[in-house]
Amino acid sequence: MRAALGGLVFSSAICLAGPYEEADAAFAKGDFTAAVQGYETALAGGDRSAGLYENLASAQMKAGQRPQAALSLQRAILLNPRGIDARIALSDLDRSLGVAPGSAGWRGVVAERVPLLPLVIVGGGVMWLGAYLFLVGGIRNQPKFWPMAGAAVCLLGGGALAAMGFLSDPRWVLRDAAVVLPDEGLKLLSAPADQSETIVSLPGGAIVQVLRRSGDWIYVRSLDGKRGWASTPSLEAVVPSS
Repeated sequence: MRAALGGLVFSSAICLAGPYEEADAAFAKGDFTAAVQGYETALAGGDRSAGLYENLASAQMKAGQRPQAALSLQRAILLNPRGIDARIALSDLDRSLGVAPGSAGWRGVVAERVPLLPLVIVGGGVMWLGAYLFLVGGIRNQPKFWPMAGAAVCLLGGGALAAMGFLSDPRWVLRDAAVVLPDEGLKLLSAPADQSETIVSLPGGAIVQVLRRSGDWIYVRSLDGKRGWASTPSLEAVVPSS
């Protein structure tokens, strides 16, 4: 009876274990393909977090799915722009794949070093305070220069901070970005046809900017400015569609 009860409890625990826990267990056992499937199931169920994407990337790298791991790390950075571990892992992975590093620019620097949501909130608050002071000062018959100047500084400075926070969000920066998924890489073609001239060959894991779409083809730009056509199944958007 005790053995039967113990078996029932064990079976119930397995049933209650979610795909995340099952994926962790599979990863610990060295079954990385099953771990990838478990993490993807957890993501499909709406359990999205930077940590989950990082775990998926680790399993994908162990399973030999390195371009897919690059995509997962990009998505981890979307959710946690200041996540240093994901950034270091992506940098190391890009080097191993032969992917040329892109320039972070000022937006990348801001995203890495400043919490973006507080920056937008504080900047917006300062901007509205400046607008209010400007309005109050303008109602006076003889508005004074320095109060009006201070209000203008708050209005413009706060707006600039809010805009900086919004524009530095990786979800905005990478809104049109896609990752090359085939291990063998991808050829950018001069026209949307398989027999077209090859403009440049990109390695798996490389990131491109989607410029426009035409049926099963996408016109993209590489990090070094080369433009060409690629087939839709070879690319996946960094920002998930849902």
